[in-house]
Amino acid sequence: MTPARAALIKDCLHASAGRVCDAFLPELKKYVVLSAGRSGSNLLVSFIKSIPKNIQHGEIIGEFQLQSMAVRQRINKTGPAAYLDRRLSRMTTETLTGAKLLYRHLEDDYGEKFGIPGTGGLLDHLLSRDDIRIVHLSRRDKLAVLISTRLAYETGEWVGGSYGDRTVHLPVDWVRDRFAWLEGWEDRIAASFPAQRVLQMTYEELVSDTGGEMQRLFRFLDVPAAPVHSSMSKQNKRPKPEVIENYAELKEAFSGTPHAPLFDA
Repeated sequence: MTPARAALIKDCLHASAGRVCDAFLPELKKYVVLSAGRSGSNLLVSFIKSIPKNIQHGEIIGEFQLQSMAVRQRINKTGPAAYLDRRLSRMTTETLTGAKLLYRHLEDDYGEKFGIPGTGGLLDHLLSRDDIRIVHLSRRDKLAVLISTRLAYETGEWVGGSYGDRTVHLPVDWVRDRFAWLEGWEDRIAASFPAQRVLQMTYEELVSDTGGEMQRLFRFLDVPAAPVHSSMSKQNKRPKPEVIENYAELKEAFSGTPHAPLFDA
């Protein structure tokens, strides 16, 4: 189904069946997954979709969605904040609903690229809505985030598939800037929201202890525990020195810094 058709159907359900169901069902529980791209958010969302009576809308302002002029027009008609609120309203008989926002979706220049002003105000909007719970997923191995980002752009394989034997060159200054950008967003989110509104998760713990981490998520969202499953698989399984063409240069550049352990092959 195209993004435009899906958006139209959802809008109709929000305005009709959803409003009727609101009259006799318990209050809808809402959440947003915040993360950087290539940090495991697709894996987490695939697990979350296993929760019964839950609708997960995914990246509601992701690039795939915004390629549709009809979707852009719908967002601009109300503004990004109101569009998010609409998606987090009830469509049918669900008891839990959520969406995913990446850090870059929360910056003004992202929306401006698509002719959508106001995306930079989404974080403040989330802060003002204490009925929306925040699931913040980060990845400790930030070098792996950058490798995956470059490989995904070059291969076009964003979900599933394989990067094959593709290699990448990562300029030192670019890596340094991206480390700072990722850590800046992590610190900003941690400092902005009250602790009781945020569940901090890491990709590494989600993979190594899926059952335990999902139990934490169930408790945070106040939903019954449920079996979870995902058909997703890791796209890059090669050691970093095999993937990064200038690995030795980067290892030397970050020697003696807090990021040095990321270059231990």
